Amino acid sequence: MPDVEESVHVDAPAERVWSLLGDPTRIGEFSPEMYKATWRRGSALGVGARFIGRNRRGWHRWRTFCTVVTYDPPREVAWHVSFLVPVARWGYRVEPESGGACTVVEYFEDRRWRFTKPASVPIRGIYDAPTHNRVGMKATLARIKQAAES
Repeated sequence: MPDVEESVHVDAPAERVWSLLGDPTRIGEFSPEMYKATWRRGSALGVGARFIGRNRRGWHRWRTFCTVVTYDPPREVAWHVSFLVPVARWGYRVEPESGGACTVVEYFEDRRWRFTKPASVPIRGIYDAPTHNRVGMKATLARIKQAAES
């Protein structure tokens, strides 16, 4: 069950939206935090594919190691994030609506072990991860909406 979930109505067909976010290495085009992602050698889009996410917040930069765990075109894509230990599950669902529009849902599930959570605060400087992620998710979804509707 997601810890944080945000959604946006998009006046564009689900297939158009999927073309923007079905490949998780494109999320850097929309996210305020993950600015780039590259497939790891030998990976092809689908369950089990691995990629490296490059993130930034202010001057702080870090990499994450990601594995696609759900790939159901054109409905859902999700991946597990790790950095030495499990960190999160991020995903997107595209829910078609009548009239050629859709709803896009972005979700986040905290996968950190209970005893590793306090250690991650000084590293990223984020004391309230759900609130921080909600703000970023809203910005990401607004950018996806804008790109899909233009």
